[in-house]
Amino acid sequence: STVSELLTAYGFKIVDADIASREAVKKGSKGLEQVKEIFGEEAIDENGEMNRQYVGEIVFNHPDLREALNEIVHPIVREIMEQEKNNYLEHGYHVIMDIPLLYENELQDTVDEVWVVYTSESIQIDRLMER
Repeated sequence: STVSELLTAYGFKIVDADIASREAVKKGSKGLEQVKEIFGEEAIDENGEMNRQYVGEIVFNHPDLREALNEIVHPIVREIMEQEKNNYLEHGYHVIMDIPLLYENELQDTVDEVWVVYTSESIQIDRLMER
């Protein structure tokens, strides 16, 4: 996110996979409805949003359900990101795709270049603890 902020300051547009994944299952979305079909009513909290803790606990312990969740979310995320990228490109912007699991999700063909940002393990742990 630090690199994304820096690039934004230089006029680049950022398409963020994490933001797109939240958008994919936002309140009232098709993605959230599909999550409810698989994980039940408990997957939706009192505000009509995805109960991330509940769904997270399930997919952590059940790889088959994690795969089912990915089959719902990943195509929607790809579509959201592609639309956002194309919109920026049509308006003449340079676009950065911020995709943490680029290779794991086989998205490397959606970009022209790959930049890797490295930080030490101790800083990674510090950042995780801040969350």
